[in-house]
Amino acid sequence: MLSFSVGIWGIMIVRRLVLGLAATLAFTAAFAGTASAQQWPTHPVKLIVTFPPGGASDAAARIIAGPLSEKLGQTVIIDNKPGGGTTIGANIVLAAKDDFHTLMLSNSAPISIAPYLFDKPPYDPIKDFATSPISARWPTPSSCGPPCRPRTWPI
Repeated sequence: MLSFSVGIWGIMIVRRLVLGLAATLAFTAAFAGTASAQQWPTHPVKLIVTFPPGGASDAAARIIAGPLSEKLGQTVIIDNKPGGGTTIGANIVLAAKDDFHTLMLSNSAPISIAPYLFDKPPYDPIKDFATSPISARWPTPSSCGPPCRPRTWPI
């Protein structure tokens, strides 16, 4: 069980994550190529995280897994598959059965960067993935030690 002291801003971020991912999953289910008579999800949903346990992506996945599981009525399994510039997790998602029970939580690297690092890319990011809207944005603070003493911050 994870325990967080998040304050009001953290609660807002968690709420946005849960609502964003729930909307994303609903959108995906609505336009899926599966038979419309079937109820989705019919078994546990696996959420592949393309980064190692303990990082921000893993924490985000674990924060949203509980509320998402309640909304879907199915267990959400977090499966961390780091490495290969995020291509290991992306390839696992691509190899999964095409029933929308295996999803990927990652940054944009598997789509925007990783395929172009190889002479023969392992997948085509446009043809092989159905992307969803951005479900979260994380602020990234920067800092430096006393010798740095920046006077301005270019934006």
